[in-house]
Amino acid sequence: EMPVIVCAAPKFASLKKGFPKSLNGHPFVIPSSHSKLRIDIEQFFESRSLTPNIIGESMESELDKRLALSGHALIAIAEDSVKRILEERALVKIGTLKGISETVWLTAVKRHVPNPVAAELIRTFSLR
Repeated sequence: EMPVIVCAAPKFASLKKGFPKSLNGHPFVIPSSHSKLRIDIEQFFESRSLTPNIIGESMESELDKRLALSGHALIAIAEDSVKRILEERALVKIGTLKGISETVWLTAVKRHVPNPVAAELIRTFSLR
């Protein structure tokens, strides 16, 4: 389970104050409708009467990151997915969406032809 945060380019840093109400009217990209995260985000907004300006939806977290990095929109994403970018200060954490998390499942099957990259990932994987 990973907490979900709202993050954006540094020009949106002032939105930390008054979060989550500060999201109202600001450009936001949300996950596509197939995603559980989309449902959770919509419920979060609705239960708090929040009205960010939804400018699009995406099925790909890498696209979300690029839109946020370019300053076009705020995004909601698992905090661990942007940890390095936050540390580099290319994005800023606006706030945590309390009660919302992303679940990551790691599965493995015995392979007839081993994949060395997958084997190393499985060997070294950990949740801090």
